[in-house]
Amino acid sequence: MLCTFIVVAATFPAVVRGAQECDGGSMESSDVNEILNRINEMRSSVIQGNQKNGQGQEKLPAGKYMTQINWSCDLEKEAMGGTNADCSDPTAPSGKSGFYKKDSEDTFISASYYVENWLRRIEDFPLTDYKDGAVKYSGAISTKEFANLINPEATEIGCAFGSCSDSGDSMFTVYCLTNKDPLACSYDRGKCVKMQGQKKAFSFRAVLHQNKNFTNSFCYR
Repeated sequence: MLCTFIVVAATFPAVVRGAQECDGGSMESSDVNEILNRINEMRSSVIQGNQKNGQGQEKLPAGKYMTQINWSCDLEKEAMGGTNADCSDPTAPSGKSGFYKKDSEDTFISASYYVENWLRRIEDFPLTDYKDGAVKYSGAISTKEFANLINPEATEIGCAFGSCSDSGDSMFTVYCLTNKDPLACSYDRGKCVKMQGQKKAFSFRAVLHQNKNFTNSFCYR
């Protein structure tokens, strides 16, 4: 497997401070900063080789390239209009990945709490395919959110609060969009459905492999 090595500074900044609220948006600056910090802290952990992989002591191999994710007011506004009144899962626009959570008004916590839960699923459901020097994401729904939020080609995110009615019960929702289409799969009733025309690979070094055998691989040193 051929990889182009990219040098990354050891001082990858994990915390983004001072993000502003968007005009007409639904998120306060504290929500925005908490979401960005959760994702960028995880990305920093991955590139430093400190990220736990599964329930044991194993860690993901250290990535060689990673970007920070930043807030997009355009994506936030798009997310605001993207949820459904009946609480059904929304469909992300073309070229974007969607992340959705609904919860009852009584148990809803915060947007960053759900983002953290999406990311931390890697600590219960490890990535185990290390064949040919790559950590491969095979489309498992259990790690879908982690893989897509950690993707260094996703450089922007926007989230929005909403509400819906599920069989008469009032629910709060969080819906996030990134500026990168989903890795490897879309999902239909919990099953992975291969996307058409998705040829490029995902890697922690943002190396694009044209070999079809690596269309959804993480590339490490």
